This record gives sequence, structure tokens and C-alpha cells, in this order.
Amino acid sequence: MSASVHAASQTSLMARLRTETRPHHEAAEQHPLQRALAMGRLERSVYAAYLARLGEVHAALEGALTRGAALGGPLSRIVDPALFVSEHLAADLRYYGGAALAPDRSPSAQGFRQSLTSASPARLLGLWYVLEGSKNGGRFIAKGVRRGYGLTGQDGVRSLDPHGDDQPALWANFKSRVDAESWTEVEVGDALDGARAMFGLIMAVGDEALASAG
Repeated sequence: MSASVHAASQTSLMARLRTETRPHHEAAEQHPLQRALAMGRLERSVYAAYLARLGEVHAALEGALTRGAALGGPLSRIVDPALFVSEHLAADLRYYGGAALAPDRSPSAQGFRQSLTSASPARLLGLWYVLEGSKNGGRFIAKGVRRGYGLTGQDGVRSLDPHGDDQPALWANFKSRVDAESWTEVEVGDALDGARAMFGLIMAVGDEALASAG
């Protein structure tokens, strides 16, 4: 049986996504915006600029995932709209007094939206893996944001910690759904490429937000 039709490997896709994109994950975590946000030292106006751009990314991907799931295949069994966070990002953006972006205000988000038209289901999954996995660290970042901004409750951190104490169980269920599917080596490669691209996109969006304050 050829590699194109054989199951990718005994190592689960989720495990490969975690281990084979670790350098990209670490680089994204060390981005100046992410470090300042985690310490509660990011200017609110810069955070609003970041939320606006990140909202464009999430909305575009959520639309692509929804369309992909409607076609059947693995995405139909993995995608759960209850996990989408674009509405939470919009709520946080309003809380910080920011405004939605015109389509051309974020070159990175605009280019990302265009790239989704040719993205395979596995690549879409890899892109989503990064955003979904970020909720695990988001719970801890939310604590720093609350301290730094003097917040209580969920206002201002809904997109960072959308599920609260349910997050570990939801993440475990997400991983189980992904690993219940059979993936070819080609599909694994697409998923890995998607994840690496998303880590890069998050850093690019962060750069844009920081530059907006200059």
C-alpha cells in the first residue's frame, strides 16, 4: 500500500502537531506582544488593535471550517461551532473601545482569507489546531490581563478564556475526535504546514498591532 493511502504513522496526528511545530509555537509565545499581554503590560489600544486583526483571522477560518464540514469527511466529525470564538473576540474588542477593521486594514488577515479558498481539509485542521490549542495557555494569560488591567469576571478576557473550567475536557475531546480519523502522510503534511503557517500569522498580526501604535 502506497504512502498516499496508508495511514500516516502509529504516532497520532495531534502528537505530531505538538512535537513537530514546537519551535514555531515557542517563537510565537516569545513574541513581544504575547509577552507583554501575559504580564498585563500591553497598552489597551494595542490590545484592541490585535483583537480586531485576530477577529478577522478567526472569522475567516470559522467560515472555511463550517463550509468544509458541510461537505462531509473528517471535518464533519471534528468541527464543533460551539468552540468558535469570533463572537468572544468581538465582545472583547467592544469592551476595550476598539472597532472592527475595514477589509484592507490588516494585510496579514486579508492574505490569510484569500489563502483559504484553496486550503485542504487537513490544512484547515492544522490552522485550527493552533487557535484551539491557544485556549489552554489563554487561561493563564487571562490572569495576567486581569491583574494588569484591573479586571474581574469575564469582561475583557472572553476570547482568552471562553470555556473556563470546561477547557481541559473540551480540549481532550477535540484531540480524540482528530485522532479518531485516519490521516495519510500527505494529509499530515498539510496539517503541519497549516499549523506552522498559523503560528507565523499570529506573529505577523502581532507585528501589525504593535506597529499601529507607532
